Amino acid sequence: MKKSITLISILSLTAVLTGCGASSTENLQSSVMPKSSIGVSSKPAESLGACTPVTEVSFLSPSKIKTKSGEFTLLGLYDMEEFNSKQTTLKPKLDEFAKKIFCLKADPAVEDKTTVYAFSPENTLINSELLRNGLAGAKKDVSFIYKEYFASLSEE
Repeated sequence: MKKSITLISILSLTAVLTGCGASSTENLQSSVMPKSSIGVSSKPAESLGACTPVTEVSFLSPSKIKTKSGEFTLLGLYDMEEFNSKQTTLKPKLDEFAKKIFCLKADPAVEDKTTVYAFSPENTLINSELLRNGLAGAKKDVSFIYKEYFASLSEE
């Protein structure tokens, strides 16, 4: 019995590693990669397309970041009025989130490609984490994929 279970486990692992007939490495990666940890399983991060890797990220405000390649606006977020008065206490929190940003992805529904989603290496959507932690507000006047999800986070 133990040999059968071991053999089945080995065969399953082999099938996953060889791609089960997947036509490319990309197909294998998308089938094995974890879904986004943002709580929206119907719209995983992989569906947004290519990831643009970034380095040396810093926050200009809760909704704006600066990288080596330029300045970007985090999609679906706005700076709350109290940011200016609480800037010194919020800056260390924003710096912690800046360290987690690994790549940027554009939303196919948005024309402005400088307005992006930021992801960590674990596929966590940083935009939603900023909302969850009360560091930014959710925009309601712009159309984007995660609009309803962001609205629900800002209500929490």
